[in-house]
Amino acid sequence: MLRSSWSSSQGLHPFGEFAYKTLHNKKVVTLAMDYPYGWEVVGGFQKSFEQAGGHVIQKLWAPLGLEDFFGADKVHTSGADAVLIAVWDRAPTSSQSSTRSLDSNCQSSQADQPFEEINLHRFGDASIGAISVHEYSASLDTPANRNSYVSYRTRYGCNPSAIAESAYTSAMWIHRAVDKLHGNIEDKEKLLAALKSVESLDAPRGSVKTG
Repeated sequence: MLRSSWSSSQGLHPFGEFAYKTLHNKKVVTLAMDYPYGWEVVGGFQKSFEQAGGHVIQKLWAPLGLEDFFGADKVHTSGADAVLIAVWDRAPTSSQSSTRSLDSNCQSSQADQPFEEINLHRFGDASIGAISVHEYSASLDTPANRNSYVSYRTRYGCNPSAIAESAYTSAMWIHRAVDKLHGNIEDKEKLLAALKSVESLDAPRGSVKTG
């Protein structure tokens, strides 16, 4: 099996150290969806954050499909310097209540999807001052991303998401491998070898290398 995108906690491992050493957060509360993706996101952050010297003082989990688990009666951030929020799907629609439910001295740090450009309109002023940790942003100012962005907007009428970029980059990778084989992909071992031999892709999110 070859993975052409990123792992759930990939961006959170360096962010945990960054939150402690650069943002000077000592105590953090985490809010996440209660299933493997949420567990890994929080786990990656907690591991590096606590290794650096910080402490996750509370971990809150919400079932999939719950649109508002940020209500004031459910979230208590007293004593925390920041809140790590790892939610997706419909949960961003509850962003305004999430902001009201956090103590005023807490910084909001989003793990990934909620603060993508395609979701920002749901947040309004709630997104101001928050930090997003994601592998891709539609606003990345590089030739590869500008070209991809314009093409995507022209074709679909909306901004590309990280999922769209990941699928596009995966297709680039497959195309490069198939091209090396001149379309002869029946031999699975040769196809796998060709996929592994793709050295670098100038993807919208930046240079991608096999490893």
